[in-house]
Amino acid sequence: MNRSHRTRSRCPGAAFTLVELLLAMAVLALMLVLAMRIATHTLALTERGIAGADSRFNGRVSLDFLASELQQAAKPRPGQAGNRPRFLVAPGKPLADLDDSLCHPHTLFFFSPAEGDAAGGNLAFTGYFVRWGGAPGHLEPLLCRSSVPVTTMGAYYQPDQSWFNTAFLNIHAPGTAAENFRGLFSERILAMWVRALDWQGRSITRNAAGAEVGYAFDSEAGYMDGDDRVFHPPAFPPALEVALVVFDEAVAGRLPGNLASPSAKSPVAFDTEIKAFVAGLPDSIRPSITVYRRHISFLTAP
Repeated sequence: MNRSHRTRSRCPGAAFTLVELLLAMAVLALMLVLAMRIATHTLALTERGIAGADSRFNGRVSLDFLASELQQAAKPRPGQAGNRPRFLVAPGKPLADLDDSLCHPHTLFFFSPAEGDAAGGNLAFTGYFVRWGGAPGHLEPLLCRSSVPVTTMGAYYQPDQSWFNTAFLNIHAPGTAAENFRGLFSERILAMWVRALDWQGRSITRNAAGAEVGYAFDSEAGYMDGDDRVFHPPAFPPALEVALVVFDEAVAGRLPGNLASPSAKSPVAFDTEIKAFVAGLPDSIRPSITVYRRHISFLTAP
């Protein structure tokens, strides 16, 4: 007797079994997890791209403005009477008594055009420096710009330059919320390197007397170029090279308070020192760092 084979089939109105429902839910959950991961990754890439674009804009605009202002700097004339305009790169003691919190690693000061101060020749004593501040354990670096009209300078000026100190910059460019961020020029600037260059693009490391001065440049000390030619004071450098170390929004607020300050000993090692500083940053910060550089020529330099 042949046994007939019966096949089971689902009736049109029959429900899914529990196993089928659980399997369908598992597949749906897996698809949702994958979709969320893709969305999260896409959002992270978008935020990183926006932060990077903002960093590039911040660095380039800061350098553009700085370069434009430098090229308008007042040039001292030989034989000019009185306190002629001065140009200073990384000034140190005894000329300037600046706290380490303002020197990361360099400062830059010069006289630039400023309207509304006819009595002072429409000039202002302008300076750029990176200030490291913030709450304990939390570093907040700022690129600050001070601009003090020449007539105001009269209240500070002393022949021994003892007015040129940290207190002077804290008054005119504190960069703090308590002072309505007066003097704050740009955020997320971690360091600024500046070196003076001769006509051949070589680092100026000696003053007119032949003394080694490192990065420091003073128009009132003159300089000696790479061919041992002497340029007596007052003398402007033919060119400057400025580098800004910028971090993006991704690490803003997460910089440790014990971050090592940049070291700058020789302008000849300009590139090496910048690379060493960036390489020494924590792994969590380094990918968000960009270095922007600008070569600024002074066509009328003596």
